Amino acid sequence: MFNFIRSLYNGHAAGFAYLIFGFSGSILLGLASTRISGRLDELAGYDVLEYSLRALIYGGLASLLGLCTLAFLVMISLGVLRYFRNQRGAFAWVLVILALLHLPISLLTLLVYGFCVAEVGGAVFRYWIG
Repeated sequence: MFNFIRSLYNGHAAGFAYLIFGFSGSILLGLASTRISGRLDELAGYDVLEYSLRALIYGGLASLLGLCTLAFLVMISLGVLRYFRNQRGAFAWVLVILALLHLPISLLTLLVYGFCVAEVGGAVFRYWIG
């Protein structure tokens, strides 16, 4: 598995591997971000103590998944650019265009994770202060 990720990062994987791995990974990370954000919104209606204790778990999970999303975005983006530089075909152009179109979606996913962590931090801070 590590060799596959290394070949993706270095631009030596097959073009369809970027499509399959890129879209499936993005879908999983995006669904996880909406699930965590929804769960935190649900917890916001509870008692502050319960919200703070549970929110720490979800905030930590959001931080971890946010870092995974950032690493995934960098790895796939650099891999597609290296693939484009090595291959120079029509399919390489398609991959670059799809990557550029998908970049705002990935950045939006990162923003959701960031807002989740900020929401948890604010709730825990308010609990500790008062």
